[in-house]
Amino acid sequence: AVMSFNPHAVAAMADLLPGVPRGLTTCGFDPADWIGARTGARPDGLSGMRARGDALRRIPDYDRVGAAFVSHDHRDLDNPRIAELKARGAGVLCWTIRTPQEETRARRIADNITFEGYAPKLP
Repeated sequence: AVMSFNPHAVAAMADLLPGVPRGLTTCGFDPADWIGARTGARPDGLSGMRARGDALRRIPDYDRVGAAFVSHDHRDLDNPRIAELKARGAGVLCWTIRTPQEETRARRIADNITFEGYAPKLP
């Protein structure tokens, strides 16, 4: 499988590797989490960053790129779009789990988890 935050890259993978499952890496796109919003480095400024984040939060490119799953920030798994995609049969992965408490919350929604610096107990 391949995945990216960049929907254009995921769409390109459909042509390059049509038999490989594709996913979108997604999150709540809080401007405070993005360097361009904090530094003002983007030419369209903070308001442009918020508008783009609001659009991306709705994961509008899922169908267009032929995605089979999303890998979503665990802090935003209650996003209604995640529930909608899961109900449609999309795989829901999440990132990045670092504690047992985060794992417990994530497993309520996510089908699979990316861990960092924390080894979960095996069943």
